[in-house]
Amino acid sequence: MRHGSAEVLARLGRGEDVDASEYTFRTSTQIETDAADLAWLNKGVFVSVGGRQAGTVIYETYLVG
Repeated sequence: MRHGSAEVLARLGRGEDVDASEYTFRTSTQIETDAADLAWLNKGVFVSVGGRQAGTVIYETYLVG
């Protein structure tokens, strides 16, 4: 989910660097693993906060509850 003013979204669409405080960028993340010691990740609910820089998207992912 990404929300921002039309001007900010246009700047993002052109690949410009836009400060993450100017828009909202959230997503859910699903993690899958076959590693027995990391099996708890398969059951986790994760939310990610994203930001976009020219040519790059950066996510910070958090385990909920």
